Amino acid sequence: MLRGVVKKEIKKLYLYWIFLFITSLVAIGYLGFHVDFSFSTVEPESMMWYKFSYLEDKPYSMIFPIFLLAGLVISLGQFLPEKIDKRVKILLHLPITTEKIVFYHIGAGLGVLYTLLIFLSLGILFIMTKYYPDVIVDVVIKDLIFWIIGATILYLGVVSVVIENSLKYLIGKVFILSLSLFFLDKNQYQLQDLLWIVVGGWFYYLVIDSFKSLKNLRSKRILYLSSGLIGVFIIFNGYSFYKENFNKDFSKYYIFYSPVLKKFVYQKNYGDHHFEYGIKGERTFNRKEYESSLPFVYWKNLDIVNKLPINIDGKTFDKKTIKESRLSFSYNPSMLRKKEADLYPLFNPSSKKGVILFPEEIFTPKDDRFEFYDFDSGFTNKKYNLSINKLLKERGFTHPGKGVWGKTTNLKPYDWGYLLKDIKDEFFSLEVDDNIPKVKKLSIDKDLIFARISENRQKILQGIGIDSQGKGYLIGYQDYLLIDLDLPEFNYKTMRLQLISNPMYYLIRYNDKKRYYAVVFDKEFNKLAYEKYE
Repeated sequence: MLRGVVKKEIKKLYLYWIFLFITSLVAIGYLGFHVDFSFSTVEPESMMWYKFSYLEDKPYSMIFPIFLLAGLVISLGQFLPEKIDKRVKILLHLPITTEKIVFYHIGAGLGVLYTLLIFLSLGILFIMTKYYPDVIVDVVIKDLIFWIIGATILYLGVVSVVIENSLKYLIGKVFILSLSLFFLDKNQYQLQDLLWIVVGGWFYYLVIDSFKSLKNLRSKRILYLSSGLIGVFIIFNGYSFYKENFNKDFSKYYIFYSPVLKKFVYQKNYGDHHFEYGIKGERTFNRKEYESSLPFVYWKNLDIVNKLPINIDGKTFDKKTIKESRLSFSYNPSMLRKKEADLYPLFNPSSKKGVILFPEEIFTPKDDRFEFYDFDSGFTNKKYNLSINKLLKERGFTHPGKGVWGKTTNLKPYDWGYLLKDIKDEFFSLEVDDNIPKVKKLSIDKDLIFARISENRQKILQGIGIDSQGKGYLIGYQDYLLIDLDLPEFNYKTMRLQLISNPMYYLIRYNDKKRYYAVVFDKEFNKLAYEKYE
C-alpha cells in the first residue's frame, strides 16, 4: 500500500516535473551563454575571478529563484488539488499513523524535487568548473547546498500552509515561512547558517501538525516550544541581516585638530543637514569660523579668494604643499571578514610601462603551498607554482599561512606586493617585477593579525596594522617598519578608524557610533593631544 502511495504521488507530479525540467534547461543554457560571453569580452579573464571574490559577483545567483520555484510548484502540485477536492481527509482513514502518511507523501514529493535540484546543481557546476578555479567552485557547491535547503523549507512550508485547517495557524505559518525565505536569501552563507537544516526539520513537524489539524488534534506544547526556539533563530538572522544591509551609517561627530587654534574642533551632526560647530567644553561658533580654523581642510575656499599661501607658526604653506601632504587611510571591522574565495591578483609591474596592468595571474593560499592560477594555461600556472613556492621555502616560510595583505587593485602608483604571515608568526614580502618574483623575510617583531596596505606617492606611510592585543600601528615605507600608536580605548573589533594627513599633523579618528575619539600626532609621530566625545 505504501509503495502504491509513493507511485501515485510521483505519477501525479510528472507533468510538473517536466515543466520545471524545461525551465531548468533554459536557465542553465542562459547561464552558460552569460558566463561564456563575459569571459570572452573581458581582458584579462582573471578579472572575472576578482569580481567573484571581491565584489561577490556570482553569475549563477540568477538561478536561485528557479530552486524556489521548484519547491513551490512541487508542493502546490502535490497537495493543492487534494485540498481543493477534499481528498486529504481520506488519507487519515488509512490503517497507518499520521506520521507514516506524512513521511511517505513528503518523501515522494522531496524525491521528485531533489532529482530536479540535483540536475540543476550539476548543470551549474559543469559551467562554473569550466571557467572558474577550484577555490571558487568550492563556494558554488556551498551555495547550492544552501539553495537546496531553501527549496526544501519552501516545499515543506507551503505544504504545511495548504493542509492547515485553522486560519489562525495558517497565517502564522505563512508569516514564519516568509521570514525564513527572506533571511535565507543572502549572498554569503556562514557556518552558523547550517542551523537552517534544523529549521527545515521544524517545518517537517509543521506538516505533521497541519495533517493532525484535520482531526482537530495538535501538540500545542511541543509546537509552542519549538516555535519559540526557531523564532529566536529567525529573529537573530533578521537582526544580522538588518545590520549588514540596512543599518544607517550615521556619524554624530566629525572631529579635526585646528592648526590655528591648537585645539580640537568638532562638527556635530543632528541629521537633516543640521549641524553644530565648536570646541568641546568651551564654546560654539558658526560655520564660517569653523572653516577658517581648518585651513588645510578647506584650502580650496582659501584658494578661490586668493588667500593662499597661508602662514601658520611662521611657516608658509602653499597650495602644492597642502595637496601633496594630503593622505587618508581607513579601517572598518568588516575588513576582518574572511572572503569566501580567498584570491589575490599577482601584480607584475613592467619598468617599460607607466601604469600597472591588472594581471593574468591570481593566487590563493592552500594548506601546503600557494596555488597560482591563470585562465589561459588551464587555471594552474606551473611557472609561478614552482618558482614562488620554491622561493618561499628557501626563505623559511612555513605553511599554512595565517595572513595575506595587500592592495588588490591596479589603481595605485606602484605595487608594494603582499605582506605574508606564516604558521610560525613570521612575516615575508612577496612581489613580482618585470616577471621576476621576489620573496623577502621581514624583521617584524609584532604579532600582526591585520594590515591595511595602500600604496601612495608620498612613500612615507603604507597603511595601518593591528596586532593580536588590539594595538594599532602605522606601517612605514621601509621594509614594513611599524610605528607605534597610542590610541586610548581603541577596539578593532567594533571601531572604525581613519588617518588624515596634512602638512603639520597626522590626525587619527576612531569611533563605535557611540563614542568618538581623536588623537593628533606631529610629523615625527609624537602624540600631541587627545579628545573623546560621547
